[in-house]
Amino acid sequence: MIKTREGYDAAEERQKTGRYTPIEKIWEKAVCPAGEETKNSKKNFAFGCPIQTDRKGNMIKNIVFDVGQVLMSYTPENYLKNLGFSEKTVQTLRKAIFESTLWEAGDRGIISTEEIWEGFRKNVPGLKKEVQTVYDNLGDVVELMPYAEDWVKTLKEQGYHLYILSNYAEHTYQLSSHKMKFLPYMDGTLFSYVYKMAKPDREIYEKLCTMYQLNPRETVFFDDREDNIAGAGACGIHGILFQNHEQAKKDLETLLKRENGK
Repeated sequence: MIKTREGYDAAEERQKTGRYTPIEKIWEKAVCPAGEETKNSKKNFAFGCPIQTDRKGNMIKNIVFDVGQVLMSYTPENYLKNLGFSEKTVQTLRKAIFESTLWEAGDRGIISTEEIWEGFRKNVPGLKKEVQTVYDNLGDVVELMPYAEDWVKTLKEQGYHLYILSNYAEHTYQLSSHKMKFLPYMDGTLFSYVYKMAKPDREIYEKLCTMYQLNPRETVFFDDREDNIAGAGACGIHGILFQNHEQAKKDLETLLKRENGK
């Protein structure tokens, strides 16, 4: 169950009432006390609020993962090269597809997959066949990181609650979810296209906490983008900027030692 230092039990209330606790109630119990805010940093958990280990109920219990470049590789340029396109075509498609506002719209789920890819074809009218090839094989834009499954399995065995928070488009998910060997270890997932919101907007972090009754101060989030870490930190969630697996494990161990005493 989720308890703040004041003894507020959000999970118990949900069991009694069948309703989610408003995020404001969780937040008002989890804000940084005056003078405890930390400065923004380019790495580890400095975006979050420090938790004093002598305060009841505020140990780290929840670990949240981004997917791309954390648990799965995501390298669009390499993907396009592996499809056999020329360097010029690779750069054209990279910009027209993966760096376009339509790609972001796909992550947010605000227009249909058909509309998105029709837009891509219109953006590069001379490469319609190549765009179709990208569409048909999009599941190969991501691959499971070699450490991912063992890492989350170990954390699960240590008693942590695990979650996914990822910007992800529906078509990409449909073609790649079978590679996500870490999903069986997760206590919950929030893929952006499902809820029509995306990182780093505050609402998606609030949605995660209300859906799964997470106390932000008991939660740490891994992401490879600084803006997404900052978004989590603005909501009181500890953030670890993911650069590589060994660095991330070390930063998590440092955080847990400081906050949980282990």
